[in-house]
Amino acid sequence: MKEGIICENIEESHTTLLIEGGSTLIHIVNGDAVGSRLNVEGEVIIWREMYDWGPLHYEWDAADLIGRRAAFFEEQLELPASLFIKTSQEQWKALHRMEKHEEVVLWFEHDRYDQTMLMYLLHELRNSGHRLSMVTLDSHPEVDRFYGMGQLSEEQLLALEKTKQPVTPEQVEEAVEGWRAYASPQLSKLEQWILESVHTLPYLKEAMVSHLDYIPCGDKGLSIVEEWILLYLDGHIRTFHDLLREIQSRRNDGISDFYLSYLLKQLGTLVEVEGALPDFTADRVNPNLTLSSKGKEVLEGKRSRIDIIGLDTWVGGARLYCSKQEIEDDWHVGE
Repeated sequence: MKEGIICENIEESHTTLLIEGGSTLIHIVNGDAVGSRLNVEGEVIIWREMYDWGPLHYEWDAADLIGRRAAFFEEQLELPASLFIKTSQEQWKALHRMEKHEEVVLWFEHDRYDQTMLMYLLHELRNSGHRLSMVTLDSHPEVDRFYGMGQLSEEQLLALEKTKQPVTPEQVEEAVEGWRAYASPQLSKLEQWILESVHTLPYLKEAMVSHLDYIPCGDKGLSIVEEWILLYLDGHIRTFHDLLREIQSRRNDGISDFYLSYLLKQLGTLVEVEGALPDFTADRVNPNLTLSSKGKEVLEGKRSRIDIIGLDTWVGGARLYCSKQEIEDDWHVGE
């Protein structure tokens, strides 16, 4: 199961090894759980980011993107901006200093968490001249309930290298256009891309359809995922870890503990939290959760979340905001 980004040991990687034909292999993986156990030929770059949430815009350059996201995660997760910036700058430099003769192997599974990262990396590598390939899967014959590669042993990960497939120009184009739609300030761009694009990457379209469930809508002012949160709390769920387990099991889209913590903060007075929610300084806490009377009213459709707590959140590249005083107007979508 996914956990939030941990920014450390950014210099750590395996030794680069020359392979037959005069090229080297560069493997890019999502997070330490996989990178620390991936004993393959070549260098391993562990990419540490959370593109499934937080501010994005396809027109921001690297410095702007990193700076804005650093400020956001420092505010929301107590993740020091200086650490986020250092980690992001180092991995960005590593990505762009690779020699053209090196083959880049992208290791990413099916879920939204990984697919947003895959889109970003293919967007960045689109004109690099590298030979691109990928290892990707949504199940494993030796794992009953597959969430991700982090569940696999060193031996199982090593065996996956045999499934490596080349990334085609059509797949690169799909990822580039998908990233621009996903990181657009207009929500309609992603919906249009889902409906009209040719989809050849195995799991990207499904992941982006899943992403739509995080967009608040309707009279309640809730996203589908937020409504599930309130429903679970109206039922038998009483702790953060139990809620995370239920949401992750139901969705299997890579939602992390940090993202769920953020969603609970966004729900404000609709949920009563006994203790601190997980963040970078305390990622193992397990507070008790209770649906408040206001949350019950919203869940039952008697009131809108907007008229109680307003709305200010990022969904892909769209910032959605509406104060309690603006409830008579349409929601705003800002850059």
